[in-house]
Amino acid sequence: MAKVSKYARTRIELLHKQGLLPAEIFWLLKAEGLLVSISNVVRIIKKFKINGSVANLPKSLFIL
Repeated sequence: MAKVSKYARTRIELLHKQGLLPAEIFWLLKAEGLLVSISNVVRIIKKFKINGSVANLPKSLFIL
């Protein structure tokens, strides 16, 4: 899975705060030339609702 740029994540957050639905956000981003899948839009919105942020969380340093 390709990473979604920080700009796209922030854009999704702002559009979601404006009350747009995931499908509407997807089409707006597509029109702007940002290729983000609808499933990524939904996942990022869900992450925002749970964590209050769209930033990537730090990964665990524990290695087996």
